[in-house]
Amino acid sequence: VNSTENTIEGYYVSGAMLDYFPLPAPDSVRWAGSPLLADLNGDEEQELLLVGQNPYATLLYAYTLQGEPLLGFPLSVGAGGFDSAGSDGSGSSQSSDVVQGSQIQVPGIVGSFVTAIAPSGELSIWEFPNMGNADWPSRMGPWGWNRAVQVGEDSGLSGGGDNEAVLVTTETYNWPNPAKDHTNVRFQTSGAGQVQIHIIDLSGQLIYEQQIQSRGGSPEEITIDTSQWPSGAYIALVKATVAGKTGSKLVKMAIAK
Repeated sequence: VNSTENTIEGYYVSGAMLDYFPLPAPDSVRWAGSPLLADLNGDEEQELLLVGQNPYATLLYAYTLQGEPLLGFPLSVGAGGFDSAGSDGSGSSQSSDVVQGSQIQVPGIVGSFVTAIAPSGELSIWEFPNMGNADWPSRMGPWGWNRAVQVGEDSGLSGGGDNEAVLVTTETYNWPNPAKDHTNVRFQTSGAGQVQIHIIDLSGQLIYEQQIQSRGGSPEEITIDTSQWPSGAYIALVKATVAGKTGSKLVKMAIAK
């Protein structure tokens, strides 16, 4: 990963750039982590599996070695993106509101399964029934004796601790769910503060955002018009800030028309 140019680079053993490279990140996405190689669709060709982030989510992208996006991707890993205000314009982030890039958990491939952990702690597992060989199934390759340790600061999105003290997670959800023409997002903060709500679809595109001043101490709700939203799954990130401390919760939503 070339963080300065926000591209994936591949080279021949001789040092020359591979055909179809460098591979740029999609708009508003930053490449992160280490690419993996596997025959995801059983066509006897290796595909690239890449971690990308936008300001709201962590996503899995897949490309052929000719630089073509693979059907069915990107996949949503979960919350935890970079702060767009901290980007230097090239796609690399110099500061992070939600998670530092060093905390990216590189996905892994075991048999026909792909696993990934979002910076916010969610574990996702996908099965690829036609999976072939994986030439590079983990960060350190196919050799079991390699090891790597990664240490980063707390992103503030894990459960318990300050997170629960700021945002009451049992009172943070949406209803009705599935929704049709509208849904209510409910939340409760420990005191007066600020609540940010970002909703993305499973491709990682932001479709709704709002900032609210919370009174704190009791549940509050806002109503969101979903009448023009396509049927499908969505993810809402509810983030609260009270007296300088933050807490967040990921809410999975569904729209059924």
